[in-house]
Amino acid sequence: MTDAQTRYSRRVGVQKLPKTGQMQRLGATDHDLAAIAAQLALPRIEAFSAEILLKPISGGRYEASGVVRARVWQSCVVSLEDFPADVEAPIDAVFADPERLPAATRKEVERSLDEEEPPEPLEDGAIDAGALAVEFLALALDPFPRKPGAALEASGDEQPPDNPFAVLSALKSGKA
Repeated sequence: MTDAQTRYSRRVGVQKLPKTGQMQRLGATDHDLAAIAAQLALPRIEAFSAEILLKPISGGRYEASGVVRARVWQSCVVSLEDFPADVEAPIDAVFADPERLPAATRKEVERSLDEEEPPEPLEDGAIDAGALAVEFLALALDPFPRKPGAALEASGDEQPPDNPFAVLSALKSGKA
């Protein structure tokens, strides 16, 4: 299987979108759940759904807004045990025909944090609502997941490192 065949994809052509928009309700089969888990390097995903409103806006652009929900399993960074987590993330993106994008946004450029994100380019006149939902799920995942109650335990044998100022003080008083 190629990389494209293992990705969760739900392409929607924008040419036939009504002016009021069109709601896309996405679900996932067991095969889709396994593919999304592999794509995001997760032990597994139990549930995945998204509701995305795709609608034309001014200037030949298209807005995608909605929410993605998932029940994922992550590996704890402390105990390395897998544990479940519920994720709900808002989706908000704007798309435009690549020809309509300003030349500066067609390539990667540095922007300040205050600047508005440029539109994403449409691919063959379509928005991949599935890939968009997976992208926003990935952004919402905790990069350092910790199982509830997991804590690093310090062993009693270890001595805390000497405070450098205490060492200097001991030298000054002649105790070291």
